[in-house]
Amino acid sequence: MISVAGNRVSLLHDGEACFTAMLDAIHGARQEILLEMYWFGSDHTGQRFASSLAARAKEGLRVLITYDAIGSWDANRSMFQALRAAGCELYEFNPPRHLFRALQLNLMQRRNHRKMLIIDGTIGLTGGVNLGDPWAPKDQGGGGFRDDMVRLEGPVVAEMRHIFLQTFNQASQGPLTDLRDSLKQRRPLLQSTVRFRNARRKPRRTGRGRLLSLRARRRRNSPPFFLEGSIGVLTNQGIRKRRIIELAYLQAIRNAQHSILIANSYFIPRRAVRNALADAAKRGVRVTVLLPGVSDVPAAAFAARWLYNWHMRAGIELFEWQASILHSKVAVVDDRWCTIGTHNLDYRSFLYNLEVNVVAVAPDLATQLAARIRADMALATRVRWASWQRRPLTNRFLEYLCYRFRRLL
Repeated sequence: MISVAGNRVSLLHDGEACFTAMLDAIHGARQEILLEMYWFGSDHTGQRFASSLAARAKEGLRVLITYDAIGSWDANRSMFQALRAAGCELYEFNPPRHLFRALQLNLMQRRNHRKMLIIDGTIGLTGGVNLGDPWAPKDQGGGGFRDDMVRLEGPVVAEMRHIFLQTFNQASQGPLTDLRDSLKQRRPLLQSTVRFRNARRKPRRTGRGRLLSLRARRRRNSPPFFLEGSIGVLTNQGIRKRRIIELAYLQAIRNAQHSILIANSYFIPRRAVRNALADAAKRGVRVTVLLPGVSDVPAAAFAARWLYNWHMRAGIELFEWQASILHSKVAVVDDRWCTIGTHNLDYRSFLYNLEVNVVAVAPDLATQLAARIRADMALATRVRWASWQRRPLTNRFLEYLCYRFRRLL
């Protein structure tokens, strides 16, 4: 466990380690359990968590659960009914039946892709792991997905709690005043570790007032500039924060001096991110990306591979993980800046999904995460230019076709 800005931070790798940490936290809760999950399955893994949550609710704890209607579409409704009967409060995010009724089909694209567990406002876990058998070990009948989470203890967890309640309150339209006051806590004073650049400065009106106003708005919507030894939680909820996680990536990439390590399950970056990575490679930064060799979303994998030529021409090294399905969303820059969360570097995370990422400038934490990424790359297959050019024409056609529809994947 690593200490960062008064918080204790632990990295967790792969399903069973993450499940164990989450279940232990649920069993140790005293007042409140908040769970936000994109994919809450009703398989063996999902039932393990449903049983634990129901048991704690029956003991008198307040248990709030948000799950995404599309992400959890194949879950048995009886499991959610049993959770409600046990006393849990559930909210289903954007169910299609409501959207069809209201003829708001465009909102179908808006999904809650976050995965968070917050216990008593003091323990928080987030990352790429969903509650389903694909993340369980293969020797237990699961899919053995390769993934990462982070466990936090300390004042930064209040930020996660605030993010959860903001969504739950707006979406469920329920009275949560008593919930906000149920824990005696305050949001952490991030100003002591995070400097917000011109966050509330009013634009100065001059002859170029309109241009200055636009620049001021961009500064106001930019991510916080994290100082050495700081940690924070970013979410892209709301129009003004839509780019905040992507901008945090860009901020770190543009300041990189010697290394950039990325592991991402659906790597279809927008032009701004691609150009930033290419510029980093040109100035001598070693840029390495770990991608899935086999994907749970084949169309996304084909779209990502259409960009392989572009990346390799720019000097970016590509590796494909073959042992299982890679579902991780992590990055490390210069072994000091790192991020772990739910945000993929693709159009869906940028345009539609609600996401959450933990960002830290902490050499100890970054070095530990970098060591894991490098270990995975040592077991992965390097994508070589010559062999890549010999791939079948059918693959090239599928790559081009899927890339044309990248905004929908």
